[in-house]
Amino acid sequence: MKLLVLAAIAAALIAAIGMSCYTDPCNQPKQNDAQKILPSVISPTGISHTSQNAADAKCSPCWKKLVTWPEGITALAIILILFAIVWQAVETGNTAEAALLSAQAVINAERPWMTITIEPHPTLEGSYFYKITNKGRTPATIVEAYREIEYVAPTPDSLPIPPHYSSPMYVPPDNLRVTGEAWDDHPQFKPEGMDMQNVRRSGDHSQVGGMGSLCFYGQITYTDAFPDRNGKPTSHYTRWCYVYDVFQKRFSPSGPREYREKT
Repeated sequence: MKLLVLAAIAAALIAAIGMSCYTDPCNQPKQNDAQKILPSVISPTGISHTSQNAADAKCSPCWKKLVTWPEGITALAIILILFAIVWQAVETGNTAEAALLSAQAVINAERPWMTITIEPHPTLEGSYFYKITNKGRTPATIVEAYREIEYVAPTPDSLPIPPHYSSPMYVPPDNLRVTGEAWDDHPQFKPEGMDMQNVRRSGDHSQVGGMGSLCFYGQITYTDAFPDRNGKPTSHYTRWCYVYDVFQKRFSPSGPREYREKT
């Protein structure tokens, strides 16, 4: 940005000096007088002197006026002042942008970050539950949450885009979560004991002989303590998508990127 400003000012100065070859209008009357004298002089010597006088009537280059007092020095002072103003404006803009980026970095470091994991139930074998935890440094207020189950084929990446959420989760009245505080969503569920007739399906199951992936995905929306430009709480969301591995008896993150976004 600074180089652009310097280039613009340099171009303006070069253009001003380049225009110095033109005749100054203030000397135009002298040229007219010299032209009137030319026809009345008969002597070759006189014509020579008159031509010389007419040539002397042309205007001096503009750059010479820039070093004369007081007009030239004043003009230089004005140019320097304008240069300083432009330079200060550029520096102020850079400082403001740097301050904004610094403030945003502080907010990102201090804001809440909600994460969702699927945990095995401590007492019921084969059962699991959602655990929602605030991993950030400031409290988060949970606004709403959804969880979905879908049987997709041939792979988890075959989930439809954009994600569709229609099954709300229960949000407790004490929806404020401080740093490190978790919210265990109950009731628990059993991936291997589900009635697959009631599970939503997507993709082409005919390609894999009816085999597919059982996907558990959802989204939680929450606000932080930092207001936006309109003075309202800043809203964020966390999306998750897990696939149950029936052989290893565990959940693994999977699915399209749109199902695992965080803001």
